Amino acid sequence: MKLSDFLNLIALGAIWGISFMFIRVAAPEFGPVALMAVRVVLASLVLVPLALARQALPEIASNWKPIATLGILHYAIPFCLFGYSMLTITGGLSAIINASSPLFAGVLAWLLLGERLDLARSSGLVIGFAGVVLLVWDKLVVSSGMAIAILASVLAAFFYGLAAVLAKKQLAGVSPTAVSAGSMVTASALLLPVSFWLWPAASPSFEGWIMAVLLGVLCTAIAFLLYFRLIANIGPTRAITVTFLIPVFAVIFGALFIGEQISASMIAGGAVILTGTALSTGLLAFRR
Repeated sequence: MKLSDFLNLIALGAIWGISFMFIRVAAPEFGPVALMAVRVVLASLVLVPLALARQALPEIASNWKPIATLGILHYAIPFCLFGYSMLTITGGLSAIINASSPLFAGVLAWLLLGERLDLARSSGLVIGFAGVVLLVWDKLVVSSGMAIAILASVLAAFFYGLAAVLAKKQLAGVSPTAVSAGSMVTASALLLPVSFWLWPAASPSFEGWIMAVLLGVLCTAIAFLLYFRLIANIGPTRAITVTFLIPVFAVIFGALFIGEQISASMIAGGAVILTGTALSTGLLAFRR
């Protein structure tokens, strides 16, 4: 891996890691749906001109159904679920749960695409899901509100995994610019009308708006451009290692800047989830 690609990988992990802190701060002011509407609209304002410059509109038009489906499953629904969950739980905890999305992708690829699961991948799926249980088990009995918030994050990770499988099945060969711009516009069209109805009565603070703008421009538009560039340069298997970096940065940023607590169960559960993810995605393998 070239040094530039390695630095891009670290930068992407940091950008997506800090996005959980932005959501944690801004979601109570905007509400989950309004915040995510701002996020996808701002990202669309960056990505659509890029798609026009790269003449990607014909690709979007010819693949509009799977692209629109991706916009709903990969952006609109999981974004709002994570926004809702972080009204109650920390960004660090949500980021660790988010690391389980490749596990859901592995199960769904086996069910929907017939992908073969060898011993390492099967073991990785079992280990990873055991890590999720270890992470959230003691928190599910704290309160019904926390339990629902945790389940919302788990469901968001499931939708990320589902979207990845559907994209692999239906959008192979379509340019990343067309996919990202078209799906982001779909998410905007879905969330923007709802956000007018759910817009907060009290205007969000200046800090809240800064967080929302950074979330849309830096953590969504620019981040996805970096991600697709990494996929092109180093391949999807290596690019997905960003999954391991996101919770590390999310936990660190949350602890440093907004005083989130780091518990032993978060460290233990996160380590087990990441080990399972490494096995299920082929980054680790058993020796004969």
